[in-house]
Amino acid sequence: MKKLVIIRGPAGIGKTTIANSLVAKLGTNTSYLLHLDETRTDIFQAYIMNSQKYDNVIAEMFYGGFHTTNPAEWLKYFPDDKYKKISIVLTAPLEDCLSGVIKRKHPSHFGISLDTVRTDYYDFYNTIKPVFRELINFPEIEVDNSRTKSPVMAVNLIFDKLQEI
Repeated sequence: MKKLVIIRGPAGIGKTTIANSLVAKLGTNTSYLLHLDETRTDIFQAYIMNSQKYDNVIAEMFYGGFHTTNPAEWLKYFPDDKYKKISIVLTAPLEDCLSGVIKRKHPSHFGISLDTVRTDYYDFYNTIKPVFRELINFPEIEVDNSRTKSPVMAVNLIFDKLQEI
């Protein structure tokens, strides 16, 4: 059975690091990294269609607009009879997320201010996280991705959970 792993969390928490490590552990030839924060419809549809070719779809999402508030619209491409699904919420202190943004090398994120990171951090845990959770019908777990922990530990925990579902 195919797998859909949705990795969620605020900016700087390590979603991309964990997602890339999970893709490597599951196999780059059988895994696809899906960007759920892409809100341009044509590009998002291309991502969805491309993801269908893979056994493991590792998705990362902070907010993603309607991808959070209306997940049924895109989850229909991952039917229950073909996919095991799990949502992973990464947790860490705000200071770790600020540090993660400061150290980030991805050029599309250079313009994000630390004030925005602070606001988004609280918005994610207080508003965005519960909205998505209420709208899905598959397991969601929290994984500590604090800077005091190794990302390998988080990846191994997620990998183990995948074997259980």
